[in-house]
Amino acid sequence: KVQVLQRYSNNKHLKGVENSDKVALNLTLKEDAKNEWMGYLSAAGSIAPAEFYNVHLSMMNFSKKSKYFLLGAANNNGVDAVSSINHLVQENTPDEPGQVGTDVSTPSIIDNTPSLPNFDYRLTNFNKDKLLSLNTIFNPTPALKIKWIGFANPTRKFFTKKEIQNYNIEDIQITNTQDYSYAKQIDNYFTKWNLQYDVNSKSTLTYTGKLGSLHQKDNAHLAFNELPSVELTSKTGFLTNHNITFTQKISDSKALVSSLRWMKEQSPLDYYIDQYYYQDLFQQSEINGVQQKIKNNLQYWGFITHYLSKAKNRNVFESSISYEKEQRELTTELLLNKDNGEKLPPEGFANQLGFATNNITALTKYTFTGYKIELVPQLRTSILHSSLSSHKNNSVRNNWLLSPQLAAKWILHKKGELKANMMYQQASTKMMDMVPDYYTTGVRNFVKGLDDINVLNNLGASASYTFGTWADKFYTQLTMGKSRYFDYISSHSIMAPNYNLSQATIFKDRETSFYNLQLNYYLKALNGNFKLNAGTNFSNYESSVEGVGVRNIRSRTTELSLEFRSAWKYWLNMHGGKSFQFASFDAETTTRLLNRNAFLHLFFNIHKNTRANLKNDVYYIGDILSKGQAAYYFSDLSISHQLSKTKISFDITCKNIFNTNQFTNAILTDTYSSIITYRLLPRYIMIGVNYNF
Repeated sequence: KVQVLQRYSNNKHLKGVENSDKVALNLTLKEDAKNEWMGYLSAAGSIAPAEFYNVHLSMMNFSKKSKYFLLGAANNNGVDAVSSINHLVQENTPDEPGQVGTDVSTPSIIDNTPSLPNFDYRLTNFNKDKLLSLNTIFNPTPALKIKWIGFANPTRKFFTKKEIQNYNIEDIQITNTQDYSYAKQIDNYFTKWNLQYDVNSKSTLTYTGKLGSLHQKDNAHLAFNELPSVELTSKTGFLTNHNITFTQKISDSKALVSSLRWMKEQSPLDYYIDQYYYQDLFQQSEINGVQQKIKNNLQYWGFITHYLSKAKNRNVFESSISYEKEQRELTTELLLNKDNGEKLPPEGFANQLGFATNNITALTKYTFTGYKIELVPQLRTSILHSSLSSHKNNSVRNNWLLSPQLAAKWILHKKGELKANMMYQQASTKMMDMVPDYYTTGVRNFVKGLDDINVLNNLGASASYTFGTWADKFYTQLTMGKSRYFDYISSHSIMAPNYNLSQATIFKDRETSFYNLQLNYYLKALNGNFKLNAGTNFSNYESSVEGVGVRNIRSRTTELSLEFRSAWKYWLNMHGGKSFQFASFDAETTTRLLNRNAFLHLFFNIHKNTRANLKNDVYYIGDILSKGQAAYYFSDLSISHQLSKTKISFDITCKNIFNTNQFTNAILTDTYSSIITYRLLPRYIMIGVNYNF
């Protein structure tokens, strides 16, 4: 039995109190299905060539007092196994009443993971993924529920890329080539437990704890401007996170939620490259390698109490007060390894940074609901004490930060509504914005931050008009918005062929705006749904480059897509469409990039027990660096057959039918343009068997 729960609340005591637009499904099993193991087992292997495999096991058991979920997976055909349980590992949404510290973590400093938006990452992911996960739920008593999840994810990933990067800013004319071959070893082990105790019918105490060990080693062979080197990166991470929440439902329309959180995270990093590309930067000779050691630690305490009250006229009053304390530590040291074994620390490339904040925040929010109008004024005010200590500077700041906001909704007619939002925000700079000296983020890039703590101010407004719902024959939504950043962080860059120094700098008056249109229309004559998406973003801002000065930059990105999905009641269905992505930067000169993508997916019902799927994609990558436009064609075919009167099915899959062995991605920024070519998994044919039990 499937039950749809409208206006769902994650906290059962807030049902009928908070204004929720969440939807959830409640599944009820038949009595004869309880206390039995059920699940799904699939195993597949390639026959041409005979080197790829994908095995997946999912088992579950339900009884009145316990539930068990077991998941195991192993593959080397590009699938990210751990993505299937990310929703169990991640924190609750930040806007959940009575929650604090859900978005706090250590920053990532060096990350070599490929970024391929609008492209199937699995084609570039030469991997050996393994996952074992166990999830249990116990109900020892009617008042106590215990949940536990644990997983191990030892993974090996391999990818190669070739990049041509071009800088063309007045007299700065630089072209660099990088040829990378990466081997990643990832060993992640994680456990999470949750205890929920109903003190009585109107109050619940919940404890959630996490413990994780996160290890990663990268071994890369690099040819930078045809000069070979070996690049090694090692990360050994640890995290523990504990949260206690107490909910008291004071009455049918009033509730109080309080939470206490403590977390600790350590993300040390060791970086080494056995080549010396920086003779012009450091003016040192007889150097055979460069290394960097980083300590990256965080400790956090947070408390919040959140009060909600809903009146008979559906007006909701919310008020919360929270206290958060963060202690962050960042130590970086760059060393030049001399031929005689000496390690030389260059001046200006080491950091010893401590950053501590004590933040008291009060939030007041009132939802006024009229006949066709809803107004939600909100005021967030914070008293922030920040202390920054480094080898260069010690400073203390006490700031009073105000962030008012007003949201409105107007129901114009039965199917149309107008929403608007205005906000003003004040925020203090983060630790990574204030690193006083340079640290490397990989090969030729060195970054440093501001000299001191700063407060950044911005003002924004947005509006949207919606006609219909997703279930209607016609649905459309038009959204637009504009923001002005009175203070914002940009960069001052020093560019050379073998290195790039980037220093954070505060500029004034950045403007951004966006426009987006979504349109869905079901055309009865074709028995299918058309979907149109169009959006554009504009930004005007400044940055500076050594030898050029301050640059006024105007950027624009535009995306347009049109799709058709059929709902035919016979042997064939289809989903096809085309999209365009356009980007431009206008500074000393104007640079533009246009990418296109088209797809056609065909679904065949060959027989009542036999189905086929043909997936076709083509990518057109824009003409930059005078390389000409490139086109890449991909096609995948899969056929599945269910054996009659059994729970067994077979499938055969042919991936990358055209055996496309590489894919080029084009990137355009305000300082450079580049093309990156990735190696792809070859064509293979895989046969699999699936068993439901």
